[in-house]
Amino acid sequence: MSSGPAYGVSSRTRPDRLSWPRVLVRMLLVVLPGQLLGNFLAVAVLGASGALRDRPGLSVLMIIAGGLLAGVGLGIVLRPERDQIVAYAAAAAGVGIAVFVLLLGLAQLRLPAVTPGASLSDFLLGALVVAVAQMAIALPLWWQRARNT
Repeated sequence: MSSGPAYGVSSRTRPDRLSWPRVLVRMLLVVLPGQLLGNFLAVAVLGASGALRDRPGLSVLMIIAGGLLAGVGLGIVLRPERDQIVAYAAAAAGVGIAVFVLLLGLAQLRLPAVTPGASLSDFLLGALVVAVAQMAIALPLWWQRARNT
């Protein structure tokens, strides 16, 4: 029998903590469907109400809804300890930004050639909005859970 550490557990970490690759995969598995579902629901509600025709600037609500839903998922699924919350928040913001840029990039590829694409500032502003919305929900949930343990 081997006396080395178990798979995915470094000798420097406590055995009950997840390794970073596993944390990042879990974040991706929560953020990607969260943003997709949040955007879809926001498009359905705003489209059905006719608000997007009257005020195209309300499209930012789609980004916010995606970030909020992803934040709820992160807050429920992941359980960082008090000393891990800042690192988890930074990693989750990075994953949220990467997923947003990927989804917006794929959406731009699907547009007809005559349609104007999003500018770099649109990408950056949307990425910032989704990360802030996501962390505005996940952080309080993580702090509350860390305080109770």
